[in-house]
Amino acid sequence: MADRRHNRFCPLTMALDVLGDRWSLLVVRALLPGPQTRESLSAYLARLDDADLDATLRGLIDAEVIRQGQAGDHDSVLELTDRGAMLGPTVQELTRWGLGDLLLTTTKAARDPELFDQSFAVANLADPKDETYSWTVDGRTFALQVVGSTLIRTLGPPPDPVVTLETSSETHEALVLGKISFPEALMRGELRLSGQPEAIRRMFHVCGFPPELLNAFAPDRISPEVSP
Repeated sequence: MADRRHNRFCPLTMALDVLGDRWSLLVVRALLPGPQTRESLSAYLARLDDADLDATLRGLIDAEVIRQGQAGDHDSVLELTDRGAMLGPTVQELTRWGLGDLLLTTTKAARDPELFDQSFAVANLADPKDETYSWTVDGRTFALQVVGSTLIRTLGPPPDPVVTLETSSETHEALVLGKISFPEALMRGELRLSGQPEAIRRMFHVCGFPPELLNAFAPDRISPEVSP
């Protein structure tokens, strides 16, 4: 394999030598909430084969971004070092930067349906269903259709969504970054949801919302704000 390092005496390129591949920052993102087993990382990085996963983890261990540790019933887990945890704000800023394209609130227009591989999200979903959701963000409506582990985004309202969501890009960003909880956003009227609680739960799972946020979201506890 060709050496893709920059080999420059420059802190930015030195950082990119460690973190500039497709997967390293996703490993960091997965470990920000706490230690994970190799198996859970493998499920999250669903398209990465075992050899490439091992190489990615080995590189991050060598760079002192992650380390092996112990937690609970697991003999071995992977966790961020103090140096790795310093990347938390960077990951949040990159997430914020990418939200415009995800929500179609930038100048980029989705003229054709766009397909996303959500196998990392549906791998842990007990009962995935082929269904369609309607999202309206900053007044722009688009459909999210689930077909197996594929999520298809299409500009315009779908005919029969099982869940509808309305919010602003600012509120969505605050939810993704953990700055506001789902119950708070609903009570303030900054997030509006319509659909059965289990369908709403499936939607957030398949859309890849971080588990630590979903654990705090229980539609059955906030049913007055969630209309059937």
